Amino acid sequence: MKMQSIKKYLNQYRKFYAKKEFVPDFIASITLLIILSFGLLVSESILYLEPNIKKSLANYFTLITLSIIAYPFIVWAFNNFNVFNNSKDSFLANLIADVDPNIKDSLLNALEIEDELHLKKSPSNDLSIKAINNVLSQLEDFNYTTVNFYSYNKWYNYIFISIFIIFISFNNQLLLSLNRLFNINKKF
Repeated sequence: MKMQSIKKYLNQYRKFYAKKEFVPDFIASITLLIILSFGLLVSESILYLEPNIKKSLANYFTLITLSIIAYPFIVWAFNNFNVFNNSKDSFLANLIADVDPNIKDSLLNALEIEDELHLKKSPSNDLSIKAINNVLSQLEDFNYTTVNFYSYNKWYNYIFISIFIIFISFNNQLLLSLNRLFNINKKF
């Protein structure tokens, strides 16, 4: 009997899961970056910061910006390559089971059986291979590319609209504060 691997299937699913999780993380990071930028502009428009304070803020803001932008890429790498075992096979099997409850127990059992086969602890190799092939045939019917892991948070829309309205309302004031921030060494 020819046996494929459930771990191989779950590895493909892991890569798909990492890609799908990247999008909301990236949107959340950009939203946070916009909020922080807006906060910096408002604070400059109100406080007229000194050059040495602006330099410190520019350094901190650059560090925070790089961290915020790097976060979704780091999470993607951790999920995609299963670093620190954060997207282990049993976790992914449970995600599949949440979408298709008919396969839940058999998938988790087949995963354990496959581990036993690799460790040569299985009491019956033929029965184990048959059970794994049965689960694999069930997985062929499961189309994981249609699974939606996240729902787009409507708060992002509200945040963007609010910032846009405030920016238009105080356009001249915020553009002047942006000019002051870019002229970091000049005192106004």
